[in-house]
Amino acid sequence: MMNKIPFPFMILAMTIIFLGCPKSSDSPVVEDTGKGPAPAPAPAVTEKPAPAPIADTPTAQRFDGEWKGTSGEDSPLHFKIKANEVKSLQASYSANVNNCSSNGSYGIKAPAPIQDQAFTATGSSPSGKVSFTLTGNLNSPNNASGTVEWKGTSAICGDIDLKYSWKAEKIPAGND
Repeated sequence: MMNKIPFPFMILAMTIIFLGCPKSSDSPVVEDTGKGPAPAPAPAVTEKPAPAPIADTPTAQRFDGEWKGTSGEDSPLHFKIKANEVKSLQASYSANVNNCSSNGSYGIKAPAPIQDQAFTATGSSPSGKVSFTLTGNLNSPNNASGTVEWKGTSAICGDIDLKYSWKAEKIPAGND
């Protein structure tokens, strides 16, 4: 003889069984490959475009050209700017050192990059005994200024330690 299970008890048992089983949306099916956990997905890589070269900017181009000016006691100064660099520079000095007249004119060793409208250029005599450091600011597209320091030893006049202010103007195109 078969015993009948009361209907309310059967409903309760089925509810307990149903609630104990995971729902397909709650637990993803994971296949066990025996190789350990799967690696995390790689983060997305976003590439930034490379900045345009400074030489191509209107700011750099507005300073390109020939510049002439003076330093100290009206000593000539001449430089060329192209592609945001001082490509060539000739600086001169003239001074009375220890009751001895001394002068010189020398170029830069290498191009000087322009950053934030400022640059520093260095040069020396062929012997290397007299050198200069020229710092400059491009105040506008047509005016520049700064300081130049001369240091070293003159064969005739002895030690040289000079610091001058300088100023220069851009030569209009076609007038160089």
